[in-house]
Amino acid sequence: MIFIWVLFFISFFILLYGYIGYPLLLVIWAELCRAKAKDFRYKLKLAENLPKVSLILVCSDQRSFLPRFFEAMQHINYPKNSLEIIVVADGIDDGSLEWLKAQKNPLIKMLEQNPSRGKAAALSRAVEKSSGEILIFSNVRHQMGAQSINYLVERLQLPTIGVVIGLISNKSAFESWHEATNKASLGERYERHIKLWESQIHSMSDMSSGLYAIRRRDYLPLAEDTIFHEMEMALPMLYQSRRIVMEPRAQVFPQTPITSEQKIIARKKFFAGNLQSISKHSWLLSPRQNPIWIQFFSYPILRLIMPYAMLVLFITSLALPHPLTHGLFIVQFIFYGIAWVAYSLPTLRQYRWLFNIYFFVALHKAAITGVSYWKKPF
Repeated sequence: MIFIWVLFFISFFILLYGYIGYPLLLVIWAELCRAKAKDFRYKLKLAENLPKVSLILVCSDQRSFLPRFFEAMQHINYPKNSLEIIVVADGIDDGSLEWLKAQKNPLIKMLEQNPSRGKAAALSRAVEKSSGEILIFSNVRHQMGAQSINYLVERLQLPTIGVVIGLISNKSAFESWHEATNKASLGERYERHIKLWESQIHSMSDMSSGLYAIRRRDYLPLAEDTIFHEMEMALPMLYQSRRIVMEPRAQVFPQTPITSEQKIIARKKFFAGNLQSISKHSWLLSPRQNPIWIQFFSYPILRLIMPYAMLVLFITSLALPHPLTHGLFIVQFIFYGIAWVAYSLPTLRQYRWLFNIYFFVALHKAAITGVSYWKKPF
């Protein structure tokens, strides 16, 4: 019985720290760091001689998204003589190349990769052909905000910053960070604030994004089996104790709404990619070598452990002969039951509170299934 109590309290405190303790720690820590660091106030100014930027896109059967993407690019405020757009067609035959050629846009440089070798190989090939001092990676499924490139370049002026990551906004291009965040789901608001607080302290531990920038001299070619491209690009910077920061003003806007199923698949890739990166870079697990070891343990690592902690808590709550643990079991049973009903009846997910419960459980399931995807291609 003592062993069951030990399991109960371990699982309980893992979940308590992961969901409440760590965010509270970040709030206090970020406030202390913000008082000392001026760059968090966004007072950096762009230099008169702007660096050349290479915007890199990998196209894979996304012909329908190209017109609106390049229409949005016409409104980009970054000087056109300091910008090039490199599009890699990765084994596609949907008319994308023909459409791009018909535009006769001098900014566009087209590369073809046939047969397909995957996104990692496409990115590395695009970098080889690029001439920009700054590399920005995005997706044709997203329209770019008019000032996004400026904000990314602005943050990279600080030599201590190695990678700048933008924000995928699920709302209109005219909304601010706070407006978009307030309308996002509970889980999305939670994750955005975690990223922002971690950036204010040192670096983000979750580097997933649809928009990110790095200096060309810092880019290292990716292995073709890379799952989490953003993380593999950023880790060499982190190893040198250079920061990976979020710039919430640099936003991209999905052309079509991102469904909950797509978000769950993205989380599976996130967890599988983290496991792959840990297997390649053992220093991530070392408190002496990883400058954000506390953040890395408290977010990506703990997110892999939490689903199992939830299962242990559920079982031990029932097994222990105490009215409080039985009450906790009933609460969990109802909670998971609501998630199962929302999963079985998708129409109920239109109610926000039901969707939040369903999505919370689904993301934890993604952590478990993400492990099985670790060495499988997506």
